[in-house]
Amino acid sequence: MINNRVPTFMGEGPFGTAADAELLSAYLDHYLSRPDLDYDQAIVLGTLLYLDEIRGSEYTTRSLAPAGPWDRWLEVRAVAALDPHDCRQAVQQLCAFVDETAEVFASLACGS
Repeated sequence: MINNRVPTFMGEGPFGTAADAELLSAYLDHYLSRPDLDYDQAIVLGTLLYLDEIRGSEYTTRSLAPAGPWDRWLEVRAVAALDPHDCRQAVQQLCAFVDETAEVFASLACGS
């Protein structure tokens, strides 16, 4: 089941604004063209897919186009088995964990 609620992290406000998506998209624009710089491309793509899903946006369209930046990055790196939707699912699970943990800590703080 997909939680379409925009996650918040430790009371810092909502994560998932258009500005967040634009920043992640710019990261992918730069680092997918640089396979020699293997950092967080898979996590960033998964995060952007997750934001596209909860926001109804299409920031990942350009990166995931057939024979586009993501495919070229995988080809150069010889990593053909990295499914972007698995990356999205991992990010979704991490967001749910962080939200649940933040709620527990918030309830503990209210009791003191």
